[in-house]
Amino acid sequence: MKENPTEKDLKQFKLILLLFPILPAIILCVKHHYVAAGIVIGVFWCILLITLIVSLVFKKFDRVMYKLCRLFLNFLGTIIAGIALIFTWVLTIFPTGLLARALKRDRLSLKKQDTASYWKPAKKSEPTYENQY
Repeated sequence: MKENPTEKDLKQFKLILLLFPILPAIILCVKHHYVAAGIVIGVFWCILLITLIVSLVFKKFDRVMYKLCRLFLNFLGTIIAGIALIFTWVLTIFPTGLLARALKRDRLSLKKQDTASYWKPAKKSEPTYENQY
């Protein structure tokens, strides 16, 4: 969603709001809840009809509604991203760490007790001036 919508964006937004109740209604119809599907469509379209009437009276109401939906969707996206990161960590990184501990892998060589330092000595090589530039 754009921060400053044009009139075309607002029309597309209204169209999406009109088509939005169809998806829950289809799901309810597939599960043979026809009365609930009718109620969902009726309630959503009554709310949308009221917002249409209010937007005819107050010209800036469309932009306000657009920005409220934008704020809500940004908040929802933040929550979903956090949940996705938690699932990723729990399903991939945490088991990998447990497996590495179970196999006693020390990829960073941090468990060596016989050294005074964790620094590894660099390999000494003869200086070559051929490839310097």
